[in-house]
Amino acid sequence: MEYDKEEKCRLCMSYDITEESIFDTREDGVSLSAKIMICTSLMVSPEDQYSKYICSNCADMLDLFFHFRNTCFKTYMTMYSDLGEFKLEDDATIDIQDDPPEFEDDYDSEKFRIKDSMCSFRNKEDDNCTENPDDLGIDKVVSEEVVFDDRETNEMFTAKQFQVGCYVSLNGKEPENEETNLMRRDLINTDQSDENMIFDEEIVEESGNDEEGESVKKSNKAKEFCCETCGQVFKQLWLLTRHIQVKHIRVRQPFIKAMLIIGGGVSGLAAAHYLLKSGVKEINILEASNRLGGWVRSIKDPKTGLVFEKGPRTLRVNTPSALNTLTLIEELGIESKIKPVLKDSPASKNRLIYVNNKLHPLPTDLMSIFKKVPPFSKPMYYAIFRDLLTPRKTCSDDNIYDFVSRRFGNEIANYLISSLICGICAGDAKEISVKLLMPMLFEYEQSHGSVLKGMISRIMKDSKKKIENVIPEDNLITKAMKEHWNVYGLEGGLSILPNNLLESITKQGTNVKLDTKVTELSFKEGVVKCKVGNEEIISKHVFSSLSAKHLAPLLSKEHPKLAADLASIPCVTVCVVNLAYKGNVIDHNAFGFLVPPSQKIPLLGVIFDTCSFPQEDWTVLTAMVGGKWFDEQIGKKSEEEILDLVASQIKSILGVKTDPESYHVSIMKDCIAQYVVGHHEKVQNIFSYIKQNKLPLSLVGASYKGVGVNDAILSSKTGVEELMKDFNL
Repeated sequence: MEYDKEEKCRLCMSYDITEESIFDTREDGVSLSAKIMICTSLMVSPEDQYSKYICSNCADMLDLFFHFRNTCFKTYMTMYSDLGEFKLEDDATIDIQDDPPEFEDDYDSEKFRIKDSMCSFRNKEDDNCTENPDDLGIDKVVSEEVVFDDRETNEMFTAKQFQVGCYVSLNGKEPENEETNLMRRDLINTDQSDENMIFDEEIVEESGNDEEGESVKKSNKAKEFCCETCGQVFKQLWLLTRHIQVKHIRVRQPFIKAMLIIGGGVSGLAAAHYLLKSGVKEINILEASNRLGGWVRSIKDPKTGLVFEKGPRTLRVNTPSALNTLTLIEELGIESKIKPVLKDSPASKNRLIYVNNKLHPLPTDLMSIFKKVPPFSKPMYYAIFRDLLTPRKTCSDDNIYDFVSRRFGNEIANYLISSLICGICAGDAKEISVKLLMPMLFEYEQSHGSVLKGMISRIMKDSKKKIENVIPEDNLITKAMKEHWNVYGLEGGLSILPNNLLESITKQGTNVKLDTKVTELSFKEGVVKCKVGNEEIISKHVFSSLSAKHLAPLLSKEHPKLAADLASIPCVTVCVVNLAYKGNVIDHNAFGFLVPPSQKIPLLGVIFDTCSFPQEDWTVLTAMVGGKWFDEQIGKKSEEEILDLVASQIKSILGVKTDPESYHVSIMKDCIAQYVVGHHEKVQNIFSYIKQNKLPLSLVGASYKGVGVNDAILSSKTGVEELMKDFNL
């Protein structure tokens, strides 16, 4: 764009910008003219009707600061706010708020500029002000010692301070702390009573008496240098720039300093990974135990050399959260470690339940639904017809047992679903929310009247085709779909995932502290104060990957209502027993078997590990005991007593005649959150409380929106994305 330099610039009223009154960014050696800064504060676009009257210098600065959105700011500028110090880099961008603040009557908010009262500084309609720019005193007024005085707070800022003083911190809050104000005043060595200060509170004149006869003092508005109206102009410019709100900043440097993550499980490590991807550099992870990875724990048995999984052992691939984990694995570069289990493998197709002292295979194909398969007294198609004929129950939630019993019959609920819930969350189907743990089934009933109708509707929408259309070629997700993976493990155990996350984030500067237990969290003055023993760690924001139950005590002092809601999310304790037998000691080629609670035996289920991942000349089994029934099944039994209990059940059910060559017994205390009926509303209340109270706290992990590893990882990604959105990053 060209600008007519022969016309007077309607902003600075001169043809050239003098070198007087520099707003100098001292650290960078970049000088910005005082008059340029005043021009930019008017927020006048070079595209408007006044553009031909704007000199090239003013136009350049307007382009830098206000021309459209996301204008590139080409110099470093140190800014201070309640977030601490940060710098705008070369590629940083800024946005200005859409709605200006309310000003006095002579401010035109619709056109973003001062109206007629600006005399020759604008439209020359004030008879009391000279039309001669030299007499106007623009060059004289904005000198190094000029003070832009905010009368409401009696704070005075010189020209050099104006660069720092006129900004407004994020969220539109002016920092009030004394340290920041001292920093401002230290920018210039000038006595505040200097006679050259224009808006100095000390330079006053008697202006008569008020109604009670008291002498009234008022600022002289620097009349010896400019007219009364121009004095008001400077006041308006000061007010305007004070209320400019930085709305959108993108920086290479960390925008959020000292991010804190409590808990070093897989969700905590994943949160650090996604924060680093978002540009946050300074991250601290505090873990109370002596290891990382949480419930994902693979150990190598010293006696046999076999890998035992104390927690999850496989991950699914058929959900959005599962696809996200595959992408994460690709980002970490550990694709070669994947061991897939295909959909047509025996471990994927064959599932067993133990009912009435026998193992029964579940139906595996379409034809089997027309046959009577024990332990069910009728063919499966009876359950399907029941679903089609059963009217919808309109409700906000229901327990899984009642939902399935109502739609498919008592036997399906008792034998199939109850045992399945034991395997998923070690819980009681009569308590667990169908809306949270099986949301699609609940949605099908509510929206279509039956589960089968909802499934047919979904198939007709050909959702798989839609997913494939958005997946790029030659990546891990495409590979998993083309090869028909059902689940997958990792070579060396699932701990490879958190181990590689740890390696990646520490290489990028993340600080990890073990054996560091947080005892209290408080939120004051826009920061997080984290108490660790006698030490207090201060951060701008905190991610908690702790279970809701363990987070609650940290918040009880300051936020008792939030703590109570968190504490009301129950957890169960599971005993995991890994057993290794020499040779092939079982006849069943299947994933494993589950036990419905109605069978009243001390076993939730047994996984046949070596069916999914064969080990030469070994049979590896993993038994799970307790969960919802931990106290009655395990109680205070010793490790030897637990081993005897589990080994005897395996001998009885599977016909194993030998004792295990090696074993590990682990008590996983409070390891699985229970999504009981009403969990959805409870979680909504928790997150709403955090948002409404503007707490710098993000909740991730398996306590809220999914109990699996995939869900926990996705919760971390979502939490980071929401935080960046809140900060407009």
